Amino acid sequence: MVSMLGHEELGLIINSITERISREILLANRTGNLEQVLSKYSHLIKEKEENNQFIISPNKAKILILGFSQVSKNDIYLTFMHYGIPTTSIDIIDEESKISQFNIDSLLYSQTYTDLFIGPIKHSMKGKGDYESIIEYVKANRNAFPTLAVLMVNGELKISKTSIKAAIENSTIFKVFKKV
Repeated sequence: MVSMLGHEELGLIINSITERISREILLANRTGNLEQVLSKYSHLIKEKEENNQFIISPNKAKILILGFSQVSKNDIYLTFMHYGIPTTSIDIIDEESKISQFNIDSLLYSQTYTDLFIGPIKHSMKGKGDYESIIEYVKANRNAFPTLAVLMVNGELKISKTSIKAAIENSTIFKVFKKV
C-alpha cells in the first residue's frame, strides 16, 4: 500500500498519467478509434458532467486566504460562518513575514486546501518561478492548485467583506458545505 505522497511525487504521477491518456486519445483520434478510447473513460467523463467536481468531505474542505487584509480576522470568520462554513476550515496568512516566507509550491496538488483566496501581496514570493506574480503562476497551473479566487474591489487587489463574499459564492468549499 502506498502511503501519502508529497506534492512533487504526486505531481510526477499525475503528469505521467495525464500525458499517457492524452497521447492515447490523440492517437485514437488520428486512427479513427476515438469512440473506443472514450468509452474506456466514459465513467470518468460522466462523473465529471454529473458532479462537476470530485466528492469532497466537509471535514476535509479547507480554504487558505493569503494577503494583507484591512478586514479583521474576526470579521472574515463571521463572513464565512454566515455561509455555513466553520472557522476551522479557514487558514489566514496575512502577516508580511509569514507571507514572504510562504512557498506557493507547497499548495501544488494540495490534499489540505480546496480553495485559495489571494489578496494584496508582494510580488517577490517563494515558488513563483519566472512568473511576475503568484497569481499568474497559479492561473497558469490551475489544475495543480486549489481553486483560485483573486480578491478584488474596483479592479484592485483588496481583501474586503465584499470581495470575500463574492469569492465564497464561487468557491469549492461553499459547494461542499451547501450540500451538507
